[in-house]
Amino acid sequence: ASGNGKWSAPGFSLFTRIPSGRLPFSLRRGVVSVLRDSNGDPYKFVLPDRNSTYLISIGAQAVFSNLNANSTITYVIVQLLPRDDVNLWSGSPRFNGSFELVGNKCRYNSFVDYRFYINYNITTTVETGEEVYVAIVVEGQNLPDTIDGTFYIGEGNHRTSGSYVRIN
Repeated sequence: ASGNGKWSAPGFSLFTRIPSGRLPFSLRRGVVSVLRDSNGDPYKFVLPDRNSTYLISIGAQAVFSNLNANSTITYVIVQLLPRDDVNLWSGSPRFNGSFELVGNKCRYNSFVDYRFYINYNITTTVETGEEVYVAIVVEGQNLPDTIDGTFYIGEGNHRTSGSYVRIN
């Protein structure tokens, strides 16, 4: 009534679910690998815009299938990469806001089941592009030459995969 009203766009937009995946892996101890689907294609999701910041939330689980009683996992780490290129794990370009995330053992008496709760604010740029890939590395002692398992995003014990929302 007094002429002081003001309209603006909301601060959040583009809420979208991240596709679920059951991603079998076979990797070597200490070697970074980009996760792939059952067809061998890299698992990825694509954000709508460059030069934007997104809140990304993902619930995931890594389950190892061929460890023995003498195997000890020191850590399982995941990271979001802008390309299907494992050299970007410690190289450039990387998403601003993305970092290595150490998985948590699901149950005290289980050594084969690790969970990840990814909550990042990442910024896309012209250099990074909009594609987001998930990479993993496992380190430990008495591990088999090839470590086999499945990485679940939105499957297994995680019924919802995740989501992202643009926050600027």
